[in-house]
Amino acid sequence: MKKFTLIIVFFTLIIDVNSATAQVNTQNIKLDTFNKYTNPHIGTIAPDFRYIISENDTVFSLHNLVNDSIILLFYSINCSHCTKEIKKLRKNKILNSKIDNNLCILLTIPPDASIDEWKEYVNYMPKNWINAYCLDNDSIISNYLWKVPQIFSIDKNKCIIHVEMFSEYD
Repeated sequence: MKKFTLIIVFFTLIIDVNSATAQVNTQNIKLDTFNKYTNPHIGTIAPDFRYIISENDTVFSLHNLVNDSIILLFYSINCSHCTKEIKKLRKNKILNSKIDNNLCILLTIPPDASIDEWKEYVNYMPKNWINAYCLDNDSIISNYLWKVPQIFSIDKNKCIIHVEMFSEYD
C-alpha cells in the first residue's frame, strides 16, 4: 500500500509539474523498433500505436491525444494484480479529480485481450478513463511491455517521464 501511495503521489507531482525538467530525446521511436530490454526509454518519445474506444469507432493514436499529462496503463483482464491496481486507481480521488477536470488522461489498454473480451470487460471500467482496445497488440506485447500491470507517465510532448513496473508482483 505504501508503494502504491508513493506512486500516486509521484504521478500527481508529474501532473502538477508538467515534466518541466524532463530531458527529451526528440528522436521519434517507432513501435516496432522500441526495445523493452534496453531501458524504459525515460526521456524519449513514446512509440505511437492505434486504438479504438468502441467496436465501430474511429481509430485514434497515442500521439493524437492532447493533454499535458497522460497515464498509460497496460493490464490484463485475467490478472489479479492488475485488478488490484485498477481498484486502487479507481478509488484515488486526486487522480480522478484531475481526470474529470481534464488535467490528465488515463488511457487503459489490455493488450492480450480479444476484442470480444475487451467489449465485455470495458463495462466494468470507470467511464472517465479512456478504456481502449489496441489495434497494434502484437507490437505492444513484444516491444512495449515487460509485464502487467505496467504504467507509463507521458508528458504533453509524448515523452516518457516515468515507468512503473510493479516489482512487488514478481
